[in-house]
Amino acid sequence: MAKDTCEDHPRLSIFRLKEWGYFNTSYTSSRISWENGWGRKESIRVIVDFNEYPLSARLSYNSDGEDYAYNVRLEADTCRFGGKRYWFICPLNIAGRYCGRRCAMLYSAGRYFGCRKCYDLAYSTQQVSYSGMLAGCFELMTLSDKIDKKLSEMRVKYWRGRPTKRYAKLLRKMARLGMLSDQVERETSALRALRRS
Repeated sequence: MAKDTCEDHPRLSIFRLKEWGYFNTSYTSSRISWENGWGRKESIRVIVDFNEYPLSARLSYNSDGEDYAYNVRLEADTCRFGGKRYWFICPLNIAGRYCGRRCAMLYSAGRYFGCRKCYDLAYSTQQVSYSGMLAGCFELMTLSDKIDKKLSEMRVKYWRGRPTKRYAKLLRKMARLGMLSDQVERETSALRALRRS
């Protein structure tokens, strides 16, 4: 039986909060809106106050006629090249056990926002099965897009004359992309040869 997917539920992204300037000032409050699967507009108010301890995001919203307001703890890591990386701490209790997992996304698959592990959600790409040449083409396209995006975002490629860990990882992916491209080309030419005969 297929699991529910992350893409089917409203989500709150730490990356979006950073993009919208939530971590640039000492206090930020705004309303985030989305349209659910039935065409109904829903929204959530998110407040981040750096003056409070422990650091948390205050979520308040209305779901099925009931009002919810609670804090989701935030943690910050110091990045190697400066700046900070923020994480949500999943606030859910599953079977009487506190989750507390660090995550970049929280999903609203129940009454409260929580991590995908607590709600047992899968990614939509995990639900699709590909085989043969189609799988190679699909992987080739997604890998190529990811590499292009990461290359454009990468600021530091070399450190003291050697590739950084991220850039080395990207170089390995580029080698994999080359091998995949060759494999798809071989399979395509073999398919054309079969059609001609």
